[in-house]
Amino acid sequence: MPQQTVRISATMVDAIKKFLETDEAKARGYDSVSDVTTAAVRSLLEDYGYYERREATAATVKQTKQDTS
Repeated sequence: MPQQTVRISATMVDAIKKFLETDEAKARGYDSVSDVTTAAVRSLLEDYGYYERREATAATVKQTKQDTS
């Protein structure tokens, strides 16, 4: 899958990095700014009906990480 670079504010990156230090982030399998950003964009697009909702599983998270690597 082709990748794009997206710029976000330093404030947003700092907030994501703080989140990555939490047990919740670890429990959800997030270990990078890219993981969190992809999940947030996916959630927004699902909410607006532009991305098909699917069950989040450990396999899905692992595949998503491979797709964004």
